[in-house]
Amino acid sequence: MSLDPQQQFKNFLEKSKEILILLPQNPQGDAIGSAWAFYFFLKKRGFSPTIGLSGELPLKFSFLPKPEKIVKEISGARDFVLSFDTSRNKIIRLKTEEKEDQYNIYITPEKGSVDPRDFSFILAKFKYDLIITLGCSDLEKLGKIYETNSDLFFEVPI
Repeated sequence: MSLDPQQQFKNFLEKSKEILILLPQNPQGDAIGSAWAFYFFLKKRGFSPTIGLSGELPLKFSFLPKPEKIVKEISGARDFVLSFDTSRNKIIRLKTEEKEDQYNIYITPEKGSVDPRDFSFILAKFKYDLIITLGCSDLEKLGKIYETNSDLFFEVPI
């Protein structure tokens, strides 16, 4: 038997911790009020919600208690992993150094030198595990948040 929408939503919430609540670029008052209420509801229940809004919040809503986490763009939502296969050669030291426009990582292997074939580069999972859109009939209406993070919407449940 298939689950009704309320049960599906409850199941998604139970599996989530970091929840991204998104509003359209030019949100209406109902969407803003709903997002604020949902943010505080989730926060009180131990979730870590964030509200995303590409545009400006209209001044007429400045009287509302403001959520702590409101973002105009999504940054740091996904880590980039440098993975080193240590099955044949352990790493005994790791050092980092920042220079002007570079961030260098120095790896010292236990034996000989590092074999580049032992490295892989991986995009980690997104920080968010659930996306909720309010007042938005299609994703393009999210504006820049959607345009610059389209892969997020293919990998995280909406």
